[in-house]
Amino acid sequence: MPSRSPNWYNRNSCNSPMRKSHRRTAICLSLTVFLVLCAGVGFLIYKHLHRNAAPVVFEHPMTGIDISSYTGAVDFKRASQDSIRFVYMRATMGVDGIDTLMPRHHREVTLQTDLPVGFYHFLRFNEDGSRQADHFYEVIRSKSYDLMPVVDVEDWSNPSDKSTQQRIQVIEDFIRRFEAISKNKVMIYTNLDGYRKYIQDKFPKNPLWICSLNGQPNIGQPYLFWQYQHNARFPWAKGDVDLNTFHGTEQMLAFLTVMVQSRNTDTALRRTLNILCDTANGLNIFYPQYESIDLVCGTMPSPDEEDVIFCAEAAFTGEELRVFRHQNIAGDHVSGGTFYKGYVCDKNTGCFVWYDHQPQFLTTHIDNALQLAARRGGMGFCQVCIIHKGKTRPLWRKNDNYYRALCLKDGKVCIADSQEKIPYAQFVKQLTDYGMQEALYMDMGPGWNHSWYRDNHNHVQELFPHTHNFTTNWIVFRKG
Repeated sequence: MPSRSPNWYNRNSCNSPMRKSHRRTAICLSLTVFLVLCAGVGFLIYKHLHRNAAPVVFEHPMTGIDISSYTGAVDFKRASQDSIRFVYMRATMGVDGIDTLMPRHHREVTLQTDLPVGFYHFLRFNEDGSRQADHFYEVIRSKSYDLMPVVDVEDWSNPSDKSTQQRIQVIEDFIRRFEAISKNKVMIYTNLDGYRKYIQDKFPKNPLWICSLNGQPNIGQPYLFWQYQHNARFPWAKGDVDLNTFHGTEQMLAFLTVMVQSRNTDTALRRTLNILCDTANGLNIFYPQYESIDLVCGTMPSPDEEDVIFCAEAAFTGEELRVFRHQNIAGDHVSGGTFYKGYVCDKNTGCFVWYDHQPQFLTTHIDNALQLAARRGGMGFCQVCIIHKGKTRPLWRKNDNYYRALCLKDGKVCIADSQEKIPYAQFVKQLTDYGMQEALYMDMGPGWNHSWYRDNHNHVQELFPHTHNFTTNWIVFRKG
């Protein structure tokens, strides 16, 4: 190797170590600045592209998310712009656990969006079920929510030292206690394995939310929600989210929100609500908070009539006429305090009248009751009697259909709809299992089943929004 001369380190030499060091430093700094600028520009481009990107199109139209502290921060406004339709969030775990991000998640989703919100509790099999229910209720009772409270039932992260029967007992204790203190029904979340071990044939009155990652669950009974994907990633969430679809229509989801809002409202304020709702035994049950009931004939009430809170087809209609005639309604009837003759219909075995602020369901002395209702400025119509004084009447139909009945439960008038197309005998059983003391058939079928109600935000919600071109009659509930 050649020796270096004494002046090899001369500062003025272009090849001196000092000068090379300065040059390397300058090059490194330049590269660093360049890379930082590239990253910044790239980030701005990414934000711009995402801000202007089309919303995500999900495989299932009624898609929502469930989140917890594992998810981290969520931009709920952007999530709603990506067609997310509802949000469930973990609230509690066991007898004393609280999800650390739940307060923030709840505050931000309610401030940023109008998305329906619900809470769930992670059930621990080695802790007392009733105490867990108390804890869950105390945490969520002061918070607004729209969707049915949920108990999360699964083996994951639960100890394995409890028998199957002990675990089922914890579930039973939780549900019994929570429903007693909250007056809200509990929905059960579980996977297919948990369903078979703990839920199947044991909790028939509790709606289900089923996790099945390998295709739509086939469990032999209805379910409301289906969790179809874990660990989904989106720019609007820091961590993973789970994807779920509501197994129903937008109108049914709106119904569920009204039902829970009804139960989650102080009793003193209920007189300001339009409608209370329930769901059980495959039924959607509407309790209009009415001041008066009438039978409107000829033209269906318009949503512009702000005092109308529920209207639905009442008596049978004969022909599809475009010009209304009272003689085209099956059976005599009273509208606006006036008695009208209808055509004779052998199917009519019952009658409903309302006057002097009192409802009555009758199977005898129908003519006298209708005449009295007219004199008292009331209403009335005839239909097929399904249940009278708690006893079912002979079945008159066999085919599958969406069915509806005007009912009396614990002295309150309500409307019960089947959630699915079912045989008529099954619908009657659902009504009796729910405890209806009275039930009168209401006309249903394409066109006739078009109806609507006004929810507790005064938004109109359509049920079976297919209209027809002929005139008929509607039972109408009005608020004061």
